[in-house]
Parts: sequence; C-alpha cells; structure tokens
Amino acid sequence: MPAQSCPYKNKNGTGREPKKRSFGPWMLQGFKLLAKLRFLRNTWLDPFGRTHERKVERNWLANYESILDKGEFR
Repeated sequence: MPAQSCPYKNKNGTGREPKKRSFGPWMLQGFKLLAKLRFLRNTWLDPFGRTHERKVERNWLANYESILDKGEFR
C-alpha cells in the first residue's frame, strides 16, 4: 500500500511537511468506510470539516465565487 501522511499524528511544529508512513492492507477498509460517508461532506457531521485544510478550501471557494459574481474574472 502506498505511504500516507496522517495530519493528526504528525504535528511536529517545525513547519515542515509531515513524514509519510506505510500502512498495511487493513487500512483499505477504513478508506472504504470514508468513501461511504462521503455524503456527510459540507455538513455539520463532516468529521474532517473543521481541519485547517478544509477551512482554507472553503474560504478559497467563497472568494472565487464572489469574484465570479462581481464579474472580476479578467
């Protein structure tokens, strides 16, 4: 299985990218569960909705949509 980077376990505070770790095939079951829970995205039940990356993503999308609404897309 390819190496994954777990943002919750790799908070080293150095500002560097987190180290990647290898996980066994058992991890695929977790990914399958997450795929089935995809309908929870962007709801208050989203388990990853309060992470920094998701907050930045939502902010970027809101800014992009406001630019399109204003017609400032040159």
